[in-house]
Amino acid sequence: MKLATVTLTLSKDGHHVTLHNVTPAELLLLVAEHHTNAGGNPVVKESLVETGDTTKVEVEEDKDDGKGGKTKVKVIKTVTDRTPAEEVARLRMKYAGNKVSALFQGAIPNMPKDFKEAQELGVKTALPSSKLTEFKVA
Repeated sequence: MKLATVTLTLSKDGHHVTLHNVTPAELLLLVAEHHTNAGGNPVVKESLVETGDTTKVEVEEDKDDGKGGKTKVKVIKTVTDRTPAEEVARLRMKYAGNKVSALFQGAIPNMPKDFKEAQELGVKTALPSSKLTEFKVA
C-alpha cells in the first residue's frame, strides 16, 4: 500500500495541517471531507510526497526469558500491505464510521489505486453529515 506525507488546507482562511503515512484511501476520505471548506482540492500544491509502501508499527510479543518463563517485549515490525477490509477497519477507528462506510461499501470495497485518483474522486464526493458533529447556536 502506498504511503505519503501531505499538507491539507482545512479552510479558506489558510489553516493547514501536515499528515504522515497517509494511504490513498485515507486521502480520498480527507479530500471528500475538506474540499468544500477549502474551496476545492484541499491538498496544498506540490505538498504530496510519496514516502514508500511500508510503515513501521510497534507490537508486543512474548519472548522466552531463559528461565522457563515468558516476558512481553516491544518489537518494531514493518507492515507492507493491508487488505481493503483491514484498511477500512483502520479508517473507521480513526475517522467517523458513517463517512468511511459511505465511501467504502461492501465486503470488498473499491479502493483508489493511487493518490491522483484519490484526489479526483474526493473532490467529486459529498459525505453524509453526522448528528454528532452538528450543533445549533442559540
